[in-house]
Amino acid sequence: SHTPAGSTAVSASPGQLDTHYAPKAPLTLYDGPSAPRLARMLTEVAAHTARGERVGALVSTEEAGAFQRAGAVTATLAPEGDLDAAAARLYACLRELDASGVARIIAPAIPADDRLGGALADRLTRAASGRIITVD
Repeated sequence: SHTPAGSTAVSASPGQLDTHYAPKAPLTLYDGPSAPRLARMLTEVAAHTARGERVGALVSTEEAGAFQRAGAVTATLAPEGDLDAAAARLYACLRELDASGVARIIAPAIPADDRLGGALADRLTRAASGRIITVD
């Protein structure tokens, strides 16, 4: 049962109600090759942590450890490349980070190279209000 746009009927499918959820803490996405992107994100965590700001990191299972060691509050989205799981957990993770009281949230940009990746990339970009830093 697909709810038409503009309808006020409550949709039963999870995630439908908050397709445009944006966290209270500003979210910045980092785009670029994996190694330099990761290094740049960890540098950001270190810089903010040094100023006494709590940083939330929305990251893959594989990268979570590095961010925890850097002092970030991490929300683990999904294993690298599992876009289904990432899409299912996106808003819960953002809420979790908001609830932990972080001043800002950082996340890797998700490549929009297929339909699901595209939908997820779109949701992330909306949640970030277009704040994307490209790392070379």
